Amino acid sequence: MMNRRLQCCFYGVKIILSLILSLILFYVGSYAQAESQAFTLSGKDQNHIHSKMYLHDQNLPKHEVFVYISGQGDAISMYDFLAEDLLARYHKDVFLYDVRGQGRSDGPRCHLNSFDEHLDDLGVVIDYLAKTYQKIHLITHSTGGLIASLYVFERPDTLVASVSLISPFFGLSQCRNCMSFIHASARFLSSMSLESFRVFPFNISKYVSNSDTNILTHDPDFYQKFNDHPSKCGVPTIGWVRASLLAQERLKNLR
Repeated sequence: MMNRRLQCCFYGVKIILSLILSLILFYVGSYAQAESQAFTLSGKDQNHIHSKMYLHDQNLPKHEVFVYISGQGDAISMYDFLAEDLLARYHKDVFLYDVRGQGRSDGPRCHLNSFDEHLDDLGVVIDYLAKTYQKIHLITHSTGGLIASLYVFERPDTLVASVSLISPFFGLSQCRNCMSFIHASARFLSSMSLESFRVFPFNISKYVSNSDTNILTHDPDFYQKFNDHPSKCGVPTIGWVRASLLAQERLKNLR
Protein backbone atom coordinates (compact mmCIF):
# COMPACT_ATOMS: atom_id res chain seq x y z
CA MET A 1 0.00 0.00 0.00
CA MET A 2 2.81 2.37 0.95
CA ASN A 3 4.68 1.66 -2.28
CA ARG A 4 1.53 2.35 -4.29
CA ARG A 5 1.06 5.69 -2.55
CA LEU A 6 4.68 6.59 -3.20
CA GLN A 7 4.24 5.67 -6.85
CA CYS A 8 1.12 7.82 -7.14
CA CYS A 9 2.85 10.71 -5.41
CA PHE A 10 5.88 10.38 -7.67
CA TYR A 11 3.65 10.22 -10.72
CA GLY A 12 1.77 13.36 -9.64
CA VAL A 13 5.00 15.27 -9.04
CA LYS A 14 6.27 14.14 -12.43
CA ILE A 15 3.15 15.50 -14.15
CA ILE A 16 3.44 18.85 -12.33
CA LEU A 17 7.12 19.17 -13.22
CA SER A 18 6.32 18.33 -16.84
CA LEU A 19 3.66 21.05 -16.94
CA ILE A 20 6.04 23.59 -15.39
CA LEU A 21 8.74 22.67 -17.89
CA SER A 22 6.26 23.05 -20.77
CA LEU A 23 5.28 26.52 -19.57
CA ILE A 24 8.93 27.54 -19.25
CA LEU A 25 9.70 26.29 -22.74
CA PHE A 26 6.62 28.10 -24.08
CA TYR A 27 7.67 31.46 -22.64
CA VAL A 28 11.30 30.96 -23.57
CA GLY A 29 10.15 30.10 -27.06
CA SER A 30 8.02 33.25 -27.22
CA TYR A 31 10.98 35.42 -26.33
CA ALA A 32 13.27 33.47 -28.63
CA GLN A 33 10.97 34.26 -31.55
CA ALA A 34 11.13 37.98 -30.76
CA GLU A 35 13.87 40.05 -32.28
CA SER A 36 14.62 43.75 -32.64
CA GLN A 37 15.86 45.75 -35.60
CA ALA A 38 17.24 49.30 -35.37
CA PHE A 39 17.07 51.46 -38.48
CA THR A 40 16.57 55.04 -39.69
CA LEU A 41 13.57 56.61 -41.40
CA SER A 42 13.92 59.70 -43.56
CA GLY A 43 11.67 62.54 -42.44
CA LYS A 44 9.76 65.09 -44.49
CA ASP A 45 12.68 67.53 -44.42
CA GLN A 46 15.25 64.72 -44.83
CA ASN A 47 15.88 64.50 -41.09
CA HIS A 48 16.85 61.11 -39.70
CA ILE A 49 14.33 59.42 -37.38
CA HIS A 50 16.04 56.74 -35.28
CA SER A 51 13.64 53.79 -35.01
CA LYS A 52 13.49 50.31 -33.61
CA MET A 53 11.08 47.50 -34.43
CA TYR A 54 10.51 44.60 -32.06
CA LEU A 55 9.17 41.62 -33.98
CA HIS A 56 7.28 38.90 -32.15
CA ASP A 57 7.30 36.29 -34.89
CA GLN A 58 8.09 36.95 -38.52
CA ASN A 59 6.00 33.93 -39.55
CA LEU A 60 2.76 35.31 -38.08
CA PRO A 61 0.38 37.56 -40.07
CA LYS A 62 0.95 41.28 -39.49
CA HIS A 63 -2.33 43.04 -38.68
CA GLU A 64 -1.68 45.30 -35.69
CA VAL A 65 1.32 47.08 -34.18
CA PHE A 66 2.00 49.11 -31.03
CA VAL A 67 3.82 52.44 -31.43
CA TYR A 68 5.30 54.06 -28.34
CA ILE A 69 5.87 57.85 -28.32
CA SER A 70 7.96 59.03 -25.38
CA GLY A 71 7.92 62.25 -23.38
CA GLN A 72 10.25 65.24 -23.41
CA GLY A 73 13.91 64.37 -22.98
CA ASP A 74 13.52 60.60 -23.27
CA ALA A 75 15.00 58.15 -25.76
CA ILE A 76 13.80 54.74 -26.93
CA SER A 77 16.89 53.13 -25.38
CA MET A 78 15.18 53.75 -22.03
CA TYR A 79 12.14 51.66 -22.94
CA ASP A 80 13.41 48.27 -24.06
CA PHE A 81 11.64 46.75 -21.06
CA LEU A 82 8.30 48.18 -22.24
CA ALA A 83 8.63 46.72 -25.74
CA GLU A 84 9.58 43.31 -24.36
CA ASP A 85 6.63 43.34 -21.96
CA LEU A 86 4.16 44.24 -24.74
CA LEU A 87 5.58 41.46 -26.90
CA ALA A 88 5.18 38.88 -24.15
CA ARG A 89 1.68 39.98 -23.14
CA TYR A 90 0.01 40.69 -26.48
CA HIS A 91 2.16 38.89 -29.09
CA LYS A 92 2.14 41.91 -31.40
CA ASP A 93 5.02 43.80 -32.92
CA VAL A 94 6.18 47.00 -31.21
CA PHE A 95 7.67 50.09 -32.89
CA LEU A 96 9.60 52.79 -31.02
CA TYR A 97 11.21 55.94 -32.38
CA ASP A 98 13.20 58.83 -30.98
CA VAL A 99 11.23 62.03 -31.47
CA ARG A 100 13.03 64.94 -33.08
CA GLY A 101 15.86 66.40 -31.03
CA GLN A 102 15.96 63.43 -28.66
CA GLY A 103 17.86 60.18 -28.48
CA ARG A 104 19.60 59.42 -31.77
CA SER A 105 17.19 61.29 -34.04
CA ASP A 106 18.24 64.47 -35.86
CA GLY A 107 17.58 67.95 -34.60
CA PRO A 108 19.02 70.36 -32.02
CA ARG A 109 18.83 68.74 -28.60
CA CYS A 110 15.49 69.29 -26.84
CA HIS A 111 14.47 71.92 -29.38
CA LEU A 112 11.57 72.52 -31.78
CA ASN A 113 10.92 75.27 -34.29
CA SER A 114 7.29 74.22 -34.62
CA PHE A 115 5.21 71.37 -33.24
CA ASP A 116 4.38 70.47 -36.82
CA GLU A 117 7.84 68.91 -36.95
CA HIS A 118 6.61 66.30 -34.47
CA LEU A 119 3.41 65.76 -36.46
CA ASP A 120 5.31 65.39 -39.73
CA ASP A 121 7.65 62.80 -38.19
CA LEU A 122 4.73 60.80 -36.79
CA GLY A 123 3.14 60.92 -40.25
CA VAL A 124 6.33 59.42 -41.73
CA VAL A 125 6.23 56.65 -39.10
CA ILE A 126 2.59 55.85 -39.83
CA ASP A 127 3.18 55.84 -43.60
CA TYR A 128 6.04 53.40 -43.10
CA LEU A 129 3.97 51.05 -40.91
CA ALA A 130 0.97 51.28 -43.24
CA LYS A 131 2.89 49.18 -45.76
CA THR A 132 2.63 46.21 -43.39
CA TYR A 133 -0.11 46.76 -40.79
CA GLN A 134 -3.85 47.45 -40.94
CA LYS A 135 -4.18 48.88 -37.42
CA ILE A 136 -1.80 51.08 -35.42
CA HIS A 137 -2.14 51.56 -31.67
CA LEU A 138 -0.38 54.61 -30.23
CA ILE A 139 0.87 54.33 -26.65
CA THR A 140 2.11 57.67 -25.39
CA HIS A 141 3.54 59.45 -22.39
CA SER A 142 3.61 63.17 -21.57
CA THR A 143 4.63 65.14 -24.70
CA GLY A 144 4.01 61.99 -26.73
CA GLY A 145 0.35 62.30 -25.72
CA LEU A 146 0.22 65.85 -27.07
CA ILE A 147 1.85 64.73 -30.32
CA ALA A 148 -0.58 61.83 -30.84
CA SER A 149 -3.71 63.78 -29.82
CA LEU A 150 -2.98 66.73 -32.09
CA TYR A 151 -2.12 64.36 -34.94
CA VAL A 152 -5.35 62.32 -34.81
CA PHE A 153 -7.51 65.47 -34.55
CA GLU A 154 -5.76 67.58 -37.17
CA ARG A 155 -4.68 64.81 -39.52
CA PRO A 156 -7.28 62.04 -39.20
CA ASP A 157 -5.78 58.70 -40.16
CA THR A 158 -7.94 55.58 -40.38
CA LEU A 159 -4.96 53.37 -39.51
CA VAL A 160 -4.75 54.79 -35.98
CA ALA A 161 -7.05 52.37 -34.20
CA SER A 162 -6.45 53.62 -30.64
CA VAL A 163 -4.49 56.15 -28.61
CA SER A 164 -3.42 55.52 -25.00
CA LEU A 165 -2.50 58.68 -23.07
CA ILE A 166 -0.28 58.34 -19.99
CA SER A 167 0.03 61.70 -18.16
CA PRO A 168 -0.47 63.64 -21.42
CA PHE A 169 1.19 67.06 -21.62
CA PHE A 170 -1.99 69.08 -22.11
CA GLY A 171 -1.01 71.89 -19.75
CA LEU A 172 0.73 72.86 -16.55
CA SER A 173 -2.18 73.87 -14.34
CA GLN A 174 -0.07 73.99 -11.17
CA CYS A 175 1.68 77.13 -12.40
CA ARG A 176 -0.70 79.12 -14.60
CA ASN A 177 0.98 82.48 -13.98
CA CYS A 178 4.40 80.95 -14.65
CA MET A 179 3.19 79.55 -17.93
CA SER A 180 1.71 82.87 -19.02
CA PHE A 181 5.05 84.54 -18.34
CA ILE A 182 7.01 81.79 -20.12
CA HIS A 183 4.67 81.90 -23.11
CA ALA A 184 5.05 85.67 -23.49
CA SER A 185 8.81 85.45 -22.96
CA ALA A 186 9.06 82.66 -25.53
CA ARG A 187 7.30 84.77 -28.16
CA PHE A 188 9.61 87.71 -27.44
CA LEU A 189 12.82 85.67 -27.45
CA SER A 190 11.86 83.75 -30.59
CA SER A 191 11.36 87.05 -32.40
CA MET A 192 14.97 87.86 -31.47
CA SER A 193 16.23 84.55 -32.92
CA LEU A 194 17.25 83.26 -29.51
CA GLU A 195 15.27 80.00 -29.66
CA SER A 196 18.35 77.78 -29.44
CA PHE A 197 19.20 78.99 -25.93
CA ARG A 198 18.74 76.52 -23.08
CA VAL A 199 16.42 77.83 -20.39
CA PHE A 200 17.25 76.00 -17.19
CA PRO A 201 14.65 77.76 -14.96
CA PHE A 202 11.89 76.08 -16.97
CA ASN A 203 12.74 72.81 -15.25
CA ILE A 204 10.11 73.47 -12.58
CA SER A 205 10.19 70.02 -11.05
CA LYS A 206 11.95 66.70 -11.34
CA TYR A 207 10.94 64.52 -14.30
CA VAL A 208 9.80 61.93 -11.80
CA SER A 209 9.50 62.23 -8.06
CA ASN A 210 10.66 59.82 -5.40
CA SER A 211 8.22 61.15 -2.85
CA ASP A 212 5.72 58.85 -1.14
CA THR A 213 2.84 60.57 -2.95
CA ASN A 214 3.79 59.07 -6.31
CA ILE A 215 1.28 56.29 -7.07
CA LEU A 216 3.36 54.51 -9.73
CA THR A 217 6.41 53.33 -7.81
CA HIS A 218 8.46 54.21 -4.75
CA ASP A 219 11.64 52.51 -5.90
CA PRO A 220 14.44 55.11 -5.46
CA ASP A 221 16.85 53.03 -7.56
CA PHE A 222 14.47 53.15 -10.51
CA TYR A 223 14.09 56.92 -10.22
CA GLN A 224 17.83 57.41 -9.97
CA LYS A 225 18.56 55.28 -13.04
CA PHE A 226 15.76 56.91 -15.04
CA ASN A 227 16.67 60.50 -14.16
CA ASP A 228 20.38 59.92 -14.76
CA HIS A 229 20.03 57.87 -17.94
CA PRO A 230 22.75 59.01 -20.40
CA SER A 231 20.27 59.13 -23.31
CA LYS A 232 18.14 61.92 -21.78
CA CYS A 233 18.63 65.16 -23.69
CA GLY A 234 18.13 67.46 -20.71
CA VAL A 235 16.27 70.75 -20.31
CA PRO A 236 14.18 71.99 -23.29
CA THR A 237 14.98 75.20 -25.15
CA ILE A 238 12.69 78.22 -25.05
CA GLY A 239 11.73 77.35 -28.65
CA TRP A 240 10.54 73.93 -27.49
CA VAL A 241 8.46 75.57 -24.74
CA ARG A 242 6.87 78.01 -27.16
CA ALA A 243 6.08 75.31 -29.75
CA SER A 244 4.53 73.01 -27.12
CA LEU A 245 2.37 75.71 -25.57
CA LEU A 246 1.09 76.76 -28.98
CA ALA A 247 0.31 73.09 -29.70
CA GLN A 248 -1.70 72.88 -26.48
CA GLU A 249 -3.72 75.92 -27.56
CA ARG A 250 -4.35 74.31 -30.96
CA LEU A 251 -5.61 71.16 -29.31
CA LYS A 252 -7.93 73.10 -26.97
CA ASN A 253 -9.42 74.95 -29.94
CA LEU A 254 -10.26 71.62 -31.61
CA ARG A 255 -12.60 70.53 -28.82
